[in-house]
Formats: sequence, C-alpha cells, structure tokens
Amino acid sequence: MVKKQIRTYVALTEVDKETGKHTAFLPDIDAVLTQGDDLEETIRNMHNALNLWVNHISKEGKSLPEPKYQPSDAPSGTQTFEVSIKY
Repeated sequence: MVKKQIRTYVALTEVDKETGKHTAFLPDIDAVLTQGDDLEETIRNMHNALNLWVNHISKEGKSLPEPKYQPSDAPSGTQTFEVSIKY
C-alpha cells in the first residue's frame, strides 16, 4: 500500500478594484490559478483547481513539486492563504 503524502502550498490573491473579484495563483505551480466573487469562493475554487491539476499530472506519471514559496515571500499588501492536497 502506498502511503499518501500531504503537500501544502501558499496561494497569493489579488482583488480587482473595479469588480471586487479575487484572483489567486500558486507561485510553486504556474498552471494553477483561479478566481471567485469573494475570498471564500476563491479558496474553494483553488482547492478544486489544484485537485484537477494533480489528477492530470498523476495520469501522466508526474509528481507534485516540493512547496518552496512561503507567506513571508509575498509582496507587501498581498493576501495569502494555504491550500493542502493529499496525493
């Protein structure tokens, strides 16, 4: 039996000043980004986007990159949140 690992990534989020919508991305994984009407929706969407991406790379026999980006690496004034995945 293969033991699953948990990886936790830092997501950065920006708010569009005109629309109020949030956009989030993972600095460690360029292919994963999402948006939402508010932060809560954006966090849910990020979990879904990361799961879809992991399923895709798993089918290709690839593995997840090691998380390197830290919340302290974020530019001043940028909101961050963490997203974890078991694979």
